[in-house]
Amino acid sequence: MLYWEVSRHHSSDAKAASSYFKREFQLCYQPVVALETKGLHSFETFASWQQERAHLYSPNVLALVEHSNLDTYFYQWMFYEACRQLHVWQAYCLANVPLSLSINLSAKQLDYPHLARSIKQMMKEIGVDPTHLQLEIPAKWIRQNGATAKSVIMQLKRTGVAICVDDVDILSAAYDCLQTLPIDIFKTSAACTHQLSDDIGLANCFQEIIATANQQNIKLIPQGIERPEQLTALMALGCIYGQGDLFLQPVIAREATTLISGQVENQPQELMTYLVAMNVLSEFAQQFLGKALVSRYWKETKPTEPWLALLEPYSDRSELLSSTQETVLDVKKQQDLRYWTRRFIQRCDHIIREFSQLLTQAKLTSSEAQLLRKLWLIAH
Repeated sequence: MLYWEVSRHHSSDAKAASSYFKREFQLCYQPVVALETKGLHSFETFASWQQERAHLYSPNVLALVEHSNLDTYFYQWMFYEACRQLHVWQAYCLANVPLSLSINLSAKQLDYPHLARSIKQMMKEIGVDPTHLQLEIPAKWIRQNGATAKSVIMQLKRTGVAICVDDVDILSAAYDCLQTLPIDIFKTSAACTHQLSDDIGLANCFQEIIATANQQNIKLIPQGIERPEQLTALMALGCIYGQGDLFLQPVIAREATTLISGQVENQPQELMTYLVAMNVLSEFAQQFLGKALVSRYWKETKPTEPWLALLEPYSDRSELLSSTQETVLDVKKQQDLRYWTRRFIQRCDHIIREFSQLLTQAKLTSSEAQLLRKLWLIAH
């Protein structure tokens, strides 16, 4: 069962487990990049200890969890929280960037008979666009389940998500996966990558697998790229994408957002864009904090720069335009505005629980939502 179903049937257990996981763990995201340009292609979700716990326990979180009686709840929590994060990125970052987030499914989740229906209902509940979601299925589970695995994959595909076979040993059942399963992505194991530069036979097999994947319109992503010679070997074989610590280790959500924002085009450059968006944001925050408190936050977080002195919250658009039409945004002024935006949103975040999540639920016009997307990127 997935998180929302457990919550409905065993709410006390699910809530207690969720509270514990939030206290002990955090989700991290490792980029998958285009090997030639190093541009972002997607992220894979991982779990790690919270910073204050990391030095106390084994770094292998999943191995520890799987030996506990909380493993089912843990994977449900991980899936749910990753979808929530994806929803935030979809609202504020991914409008013009075709990035995806992959989430690993455990064997217990895959054995659940109503998995596809549960995922579809949860995506609807959270508001996740399935076109940005990839579900990673272990190659080991596929080998152990044969025809059942194909049926599960076909059901999951109907929800609109992409399917990735994870941790494939290309010397074993790679061709069967590529030729018989309706998959979109094919991730080879880190062990294959590590042996590649020293094993000619493996390199030849890799090249054949790449050709087969291209014929089937399946993306092949080697994992575990750690050394420059591995990258060189993979690019020579024609690999387009890759994942590994040579590029970036898993990062927390805020750092991932910074990486995403670096790829978003058309960042706001005009002062009017910033100010109108700040007004929209202020009016939204006013629903929770009241006009007086929001006005105070606006003034307290605003840099003490002369050129910003006359700007007040809830100003009429025509008044904003007349007071700023002669202003040229040089680098220093853009820094001032980013600093102001960041402090204002962080102040609201501190007072209003899950402020970013609330923003995604706001009834805004398309232009207002676009403005807030731009401000949210600046603040993170």
